[in-house]
Amino acid sequence: ISLFDFGVTMESKEEGIKGLNRPQTLELRVFAKPHIQEADEASQKAYVRSIVEACARHGVEKYVIRTSGMSTLLGGEKDIEKLERWVHLAREAQAEAS
Repeated sequence: ISLFDFGVTMESKEEGIKGLNRPQTLELRVFAKPHIQEADEASQKAYVRSIVEACARHGVEKYVIRTSGMSTLLGGEKDIEKLERWVHLAREAQAEAS
């Protein structure tokens, strides 16, 4: 397997990572509705940081964190604004955890 996908239904990414036989490249998908569209910025950043820190704790060096597909919840423009801000916060969280 060259890329292992942890989908949105796995809320605790660390539990899945701990279950791997060996570190490998991961795609970690964040469920957009609760973690981006409905979450405040502190919660968004904390969730991403928890994923980054779990990867570091378990020797995962290659990973991508991305959002799941988003449905319109707040209105097109507001949803896009939240997504753009989440990208910025995710980058901050990753830099802070490194």
